[in-house]
Amino acid sequence: MRVQKIQPKSSVEITIPEDLLGFFREVDGLIKKNDDLVTTESDDLIQAEFVYGGLIEEKTDHFGFTYFPEQGAGPCWSIELKATDIGLICSGEKKTLTLWKCQNPDCRSLFSSANESSSDCDYVDDEETVLKKEILKTLSQSSGPEDWVKRYLASLPEADPLEIIGDYNSQPELGAKWGYFSLTEMRQLIEKQKRQEPSNP
Repeated sequence: MRVQKIQPKSSVEITIPEDLLGFFREVDGLIKKNDDLVTTESDDLIQAEFVYGGLIEEKTDHFGFTYFPEQGAGPCWSIELKATDIGLICSGEKKTLTLWKCQNPDCRSLFSSANESSSDCDYVDDEETVLKKEILKTLSQSSGPEDWVKRYLASLPEADPLEIIGDYNSQPELGAKWGYFSLTEMRQLIEKQKRQEPSNP
């Protein structure tokens, strides 16, 4: 399982792209008309091809937007602005956005605050998953499929057959080298290993 662990982020000043500026002008026009699109709480009532968003909370002037600077699936920017900020952007008084970026150079998404989470960078394996990965790494030294199952059960004796098959199949190099287990074969192997275990006096 992966758990949330917010990593440090650093602030960055970004010049507002022309397409996003045009969108903000449309939003500003809606705000000035007091249109239902900007007075109803929503995260996607206001939309364009490359951005969507809406009023974060009714009876406030706080808006949130998700902007996609590249075509198709890719990085996104999470932006939060007050109506007054949108007005300043449209008047030309505000030309940049202060956003936050991950320290991972491969992550090109930007966030509205340092505490916002990135699905790519702010989730890590929990202790159980880390331990299992270490176990599976050592099992790669097994002499064959039966030895792999034997050593797996020595480390994880409570695992059920489907769990063992899933962990085995998650390593395609094992299947390519030794073939794959059916559920019946795995159950038979587990029973064989249990019979070979020394009984307690």
